[in-house]
Amino acid sequence: AVPSLPASSQSLVIQPLLQKAVNSHLLACVTLCAGYHSIAKRFFDQAGFEHVALLTADGALEAAPAMGCADIILDLVSTGVTLKENNLREIEGGHILDSQGVLVANRRSLLERPGQLLPVLHELLERLDAHLKAEQYYSVIANMRGESPEAVATLLMQQEGLRGLQGPTISPVYSLDGSNSGAAAKHGFYACVICVAKKNLYSSVKALQKVRGWPGSCA
Repeated sequence: AVPSLPASSQSLVIQPLLQKAVNSHLLACVTLCAGYHSIAKRFFDQAGFEHVALLTADGALEAAPAMGCADIILDLVSTGVTLKENNLREIEGGHILDSQGVLVANRRSLLERPGQLLPVLHELLERLDAHLKAEQYYSVIANMRGESPEAVATLLMQQEGLRGLQGPTISPVYSLDGSNSGAAAKHGFYACVICVAKKNLYSSVKALQKVRGWPGSCA
């Protein structure tokens, strides 16, 4: 089965000052910048808005209100970061639809050139599936003292939030025994790598601190 790409919602966004003007009926006509005219026209027709002028633009729609090119924009929104960076926000009731990326294959091409296309398709599916699974997790890395890798692993696995998917990965951390370049390497710490769900990141870090772990980095 072809995995679905992360869904992103398509929303109508507007600057706060303009929202007040629209609510106060101070604008006789609103200019809308969008790359999806058919969707925009259908939305406003169904909502009963007659005084909307549609403008065409390709890319960087978020800059249109600030440049004075449009009053509002219609664009795809995923995380909402771009909206905040450009002082925009979604209009209440302006959520039009949810979109989803889909991988489409040409059946005839797959049948005629299976040796060329199937390996590429399989690799694409593997990468997409790996990305969709990986984006739900963080890798938490911490250096801890311990008598052995087994002792550190046992200490971590006593905490429910530190067990990872199949258990923590423990490896020795080496440093030089002395200040000169010819000193021997030694280790007194163990690097612990734990895969945790994004929603459990904070609680996992607190659990590490509880067992005297020092979070080194999160990715």
